[in-house]
Amino acid sequence: MYKERNNGKLKLAIVQPVLAPVQRSFLERMNECPDLSLKVFVTTHSLKHRKGWEVRHKENFSVEVVGGLVIGQGKIDQKTGGFGSRVVPVNIYVAIRRFRPHAVIVTNATELLCVLPCRWLGGTKLGLAVEDTPHTISFLSPLSQSIKKLIYRLADFFLPHSKQTEEYLRTIGIPEYRTEKARWSVDNQPYFRIRRPREKSNHEPNMWISVGALVRGKGFKELLEAWSHQGPEFLSSNRLLIVGEGPEEKPLREMAKQARLSSVEFSGHRSPEELVDLYAESDVFVFPTLRDIWGLVVNEAMASGLPIICSKYAGCSSDLIRGTNGAIFDPKNPIIFNEILGVFWSNRDKWDSMGISSRHIISEYSIDRRVLAFVSAIKRSVQPY
Repeated sequence: MYKERNNGKLKLAIVQPVLAPVQRSFLERMNECPDLSLKVFVTTHSLKHRKGWEVRHKENFSVEVVGGLVIGQGKIDQKTGGFGSRVVPVNIYVAIRRFRPHAVIVTNATELLCVLPCRWLGGTKLGLAVEDTPHTISFLSPLSQSIKKLIYRLADFFLPHSKQTEEYLRTIGIPEYRTEKARWSVDNQPYFRIRRPREKSNHEPNMWISVGALVRGKGFKELLEAWSHQGPEFLSSNRLLIVGEGPEEKPLREMAKQARLSSVEFSGHRSPEELVDLYAESDVFVFPTLRDIWGLVVNEAMASGLPIICSKYAGCSSDLIRGTNGAIFDPKNPIIFNEILGVFWSNRDKWDSMGISSRHIISEYSIDRRVLAFVSAIKRSVQPY
């Protein structure tokens, strides 16, 4: 049956809400697998509030926009930056049936419910690329958590994105043998090409950089508060560059102005190519998020050779941050936040070695390894062919 359906290739359908720019390299690499036939089904063509989040006229992989039932008002969530509406792909089964895949991988509970007919009527295996962590799941009501737990158990195999995700899966009774580690990753090569350490004059300030959507949940307000509590020597010797845009940009700019933080700059949105250059000019990366399923900007900063100060609420913190390359802290605790900036500054002689360690660690988190994890999980699920 396996060979008859696609000339010996394993047919895989990936369903996701939108095509984020960081996913493009991964999907292109998946499409290059010689024993794989890939088709991507996207429920939303683009997001108006996110630049670059659209399906291009021509992608390097097969993609179909399926649409569906729109639920919600479509307003931007001020805390998370997410779009207030959700597209439920009620017609996804019809689209997938034409492709006749051996396996379908989805990213959330809603999609999993919508593709269940693929298993019932076609014997297709269903995989779940899980993003939830114990922290992110805690924002849901107990009833919602219970419902999600029941739905998740319908999947045949799981691709947890982080150690924290694996912890969550264990709490809902998913055995380890049904999972395959599939850590979030970016294309490290553009950042690896940055040559560090760079030469600096004695009077040139150190640049600390933080990147993300300017929304409440990213912790930029807490970052500015901690920055404002540093001493005059710190403020004269360092500057902070905040990269991103969003509904909180105006309040944050006003906050920096009121606190007379002349060392803080806002750069607005920057393209991936521009970010490569900004990382190259920076000395420290700060990620103060209050809730994040992973935090791919941390991958980028580490590949650029930067030491990292990372919130414990970032899904990536347990995987990527070790004593040799950075520190994990609680941005909701102002005393700890104030202290970590000062401690990092006092240990600036270790920044170069920490940056080297960052690059060593992130080399283990490549797109190729993520692709291998996906392929391994699919093959284990559909065997025997």
